[in-house]
Amino acid sequence: MKAFILLLFTGVFTGGVIMAAKLARLDGVEPLVILLWQISGSSILLWSVLLLTRDTGRPGRAYLNWSHIRYYLTGGLLGITVPFALIYTVVQDLPVGLVGLITALSPLMTYALTRLLGQESGNSLRLFGILLGLLGVVLIMISKDTDVDDKQWPYLLMALGIPLTLAFSNHYRSVAWPTGSQALPLATGMLSVQGIILLPTAVFSGQLPLSQLWPQLSSVSINFVAIILMLMAGLSYFGSFILLRIAGPVYLSQMGYIITAVTVCLGILFLDEQYRLEDWMAMALIFVGLLMVSSQSNSSRPESQTHKLENNLAKTQSC
Repeated sequence: MKAFILLLFTGVFTGGVIMAAKLARLDGVEPLVILLWQISGSSILLWSVLLLTRDTGRPGRAYLNWSHIRYYLTGGLLGITVPFALIYTVVQDLPVGLVGLITALSPLMTYALTRLLGQESGNSLRLFGILLGLLGVVLIMISKDTDVDDKQWPYLLMALGIPLTLAFSNHYRSVAWPTGSQALPLATGMLSVQGIILLPTAVFSGQLPLSQLWPQLSSVSINFVAIILMLMAGLSYFGSFILLRIAGPVYLSQMGYIITAVTVCLGILFLDEQYRLEDWMAMALIFVGLLMVSSQSNSSRPESQTHKLENNLAKTQSC
């Protein structure tokens, strides 16, 4: 039950981040600028919690060795920078609910990846739950009473990269979790490294002029949205790391279903996106699938998978 509650709140915060980004994009804010707000705000929040609680895991430079830096770089690119850059790029031209729906495809991709690599034992009930949730997503997409014009198809194809990179991130962050490390310092380090990379990238790409580190927005309300986005992003990152630690990558990927429900509801309430009775019935299938998956204990713990990865690497190097 603890994992389910954590999954619910983390999904709500992440869905809220996507909605806030949609509002900022409609105001003309560039994707990398929104991503920079998200990462910098989250870093500040997590650094504050880290210093206040003194939750450093291990003292000194233990979190600055090569294995940790590699974890920050690879896990951050797959799980933060690439998928959210894609989200913030496509969300201006696609309905926010549809972006959430595409994000929800990550559970099936994660499950397929972990099964392919032999790191998730077969479980018929869990598989059925994931497929049931995916069926709900598909039903919402095919029953959506909105025509997709030719200009939107490139953005739809681009959006498919979101669940794909999230699936690889869920797998990598689990199997490569540095032994003995704690969630909060890892999340803080990953966000900080991605922020260091993203700032010059945004400047050289022309999306963030040096004279305008905080863009002049057209309304005070969007400034408020930016602050809320930062807070929600920090809470969602911290929650996802804890959830990955206690429940494993496949369970974490179920967060996509929560994001679907949140973005669809917010799109209806604030952007007048319309859905029919069939859509709500499909969303019920999503939550039934989620409950079926959450009822099963997850044995894919990050620590044990790290040892498997080390053994596989050792065998490869000896060949």
